[in-house]
Parts: sequence; C-alpha cells; structure tokens
Amino acid sequence: MLQKSSTQPERLARHYESVLPIKGRLAIASAFALVLAACGGDSAEPVDPPSAPVAGQLLVANGDGSVSTCTVDDEGEIRRCATAPVGGLTLPGSIDVSGGFAYFTDVSDQTIVVCRVDGAGRLNACSESDHHEAFTDPIGAVVAGGRLYVSNSDGGVVGCWLDGQGTPMGCADATLDGSFDNPMGTAVHEGFLFVANQGSNTVDVCKVSDAGGISDCTAHDGDGIFAMPTGITVSDSRLFVTNLDEDSVTSCRIGAAGGLSECVRVPHAAALARPTDIAVNGTQVYISNLGTHTIATCHIGAEGTVLDCEAGAAGDAFLHPGGVTFVPAIR
Repeated sequence: MLQKSSTQPERLARHYESVLPIKGRLAIASAFALVLAACGGDSAEPVDPPSAPVAGQLLVANGDGSVSTCTVDDEGEIRRCATAPVGGLTLPGSIDVSGGFAYFTDVSDQTIVVCRVDGAGRLNACSESDHHEAFTDPIGAVVAGGRLYVSNSDGGVVGCWLDGQGTPMGCADATLDGSFDNPMGTAVHEGFLFVANQGSNTVDVCKVSDAGGISDCTAHDGDGIFAMPTGITVSDSRLFVTNLDEDSVTSCRIGAAGGLSECVRVPHAAALARPTDIAVNGTQVYISNLGTHTIATCHIGAEGTVLDCEAGAAGDAFLHPGGVTFVPAIR
C-alpha cells in the first residue's frame, strides 16, 4: 500500500490550483441538480447514444512518479490495480496513449516522458524528451494525427511531431504564448483542439491544420457552465470536462464546426474531490480525485450527462492521481 506523502505530490495539487484560489465550494441545492447552457454552438445532426464499455486497462499517473495499471472488465468495471515507479518520471501531470506509446507531461522536470505500452498496459523503455526548452510546467497532453499537443502554464500550446519510435520531434509553440489562460487539459476531435482554461473558466476550440498548426481559437464560457475546468476528453461527439472548483462534471455536445452546445453540468460533491482528469469507456467514466487518492467511476446517461458517480475504486493503489486514460484491449 502506498504511503500518503504530502511533499512532492502536493506540488502538483498546488500547481493545479495556482491561478484561482478556491473560496469555498459553490452552493449546490441538490446532489442531482443540473445546470444547462446553450454554449453558443453550431447545429448538428442528432448524436447517437454512448457505445457500450469494453475491456482494457486504465492507466493512472500518480503524484510520486508512479503509474497504476488497472484491469477493466467488459462491463467497464475496475477489477485490480498494480502500481510501479516509472523511470524518469518525477511529477506527472497528464497522460495519453497512442500507437503503443504512453506520453506523460512532467511538471517538475519540464519535459515529456515517453514509454512503450504492452498489451497488458505495462510500461517499459521509458525516456525523456530532449525538448526541455519548449515546455513550461506542462500539464495537458493529447496525441492526434501523428502529433503531440502539450499545454504550458505560460498560456501556450506546444506541438511536436512523432517519429516511428514515438519520439517527440521538432517541439515548438503551435500558438503564441499567452493565447490561453492557465491551460490545463487538452483533447482533439475531428480537426479541432479543445483546451480547458482554468484562469478564465472557458474552453477554447481551435482549428488544427493538416500541418499541425493551431488557429482560429474561440473561447466558450457556456454562461458560467465551467468552474476551474481542468481535465478534458472527447467521446461519441461529446466533450467531458472536470470542474476543480465545484467537484462537478460538464458535458457538451460538439457540433459539425467544433462549436459546443447543450452543455450540462452535474455536481458530485460526495464522490469528487479536486477532480483533475477524466477518461471515458463507452457509458463508463473514470475521474481522478487528487484530493482523496481515489478514482471515481460514473455512468453516462442517454442525454450525455455524467451520473451515479462513486468514489473509492481500488483507492489504496493511488497517490494524488493526476492524469488518467483508458486503453481498450487489443483483440
């Protein structure tokens, strides 16, 4: 069992809350209350209901530089977890897996750590990126189209292209520094990059060019639907965002032009505690709780809302969990 240390991992907690001080939790009339906003999005065809969960592995980056690999059954339930240190990883912020490689941001060492991932979710052959100068307290990471996008605390997003060995190459600012306001989680969907801005309580939607450049960013505040948005992911044409300041989850429909609409925020004060990241597996949702060393599991309703959250799944395996991602089993 991991010892709940309060040294290095607490640096990660402070970093997640570095811009906006939490001045008490927002009042919640009911644990099942819903907050709706139009979000100013574009129209689109009806979205199909969420797909069914599949078996695989859940990877969780812990604040002490270790990673927990959890087995997930074909109903999306977490069955068992194993935790091990990762060479070169000091203070991980986020994680994404693509093409047999796992990509971790390292807030302490200002770098990216890349590991190979085998069919059981085990990590090996880990190495640091050579592009330290490109990163400033990197947090969010997402891979799409052979490129890696990383959010920096200075307000920029770094783009790297990936060679055949998964190594980040040519890392440089994909946008001007300061384009975003304390950016955290990042996600990509059909040619658009989504960036959670903690500092302005918004989500930026940007176009991604074929060459990997980022342009035409539009901030969506959803009429107050976000509260220190931090973790972010996309599934079944919906965007899911954790709100650090309110222990809630916002989900929005993504339109054909990348706009957000039909946003719904559901508070989960009993199950969430400083929710930092989120992963989706069909109708099953996994949320890392930085404050209670747990992973919360939730379900997605027919309208895309995140419901029925319960904390504590394999809780002893985690220590200040930050990034979380789901990897489907290879069939």
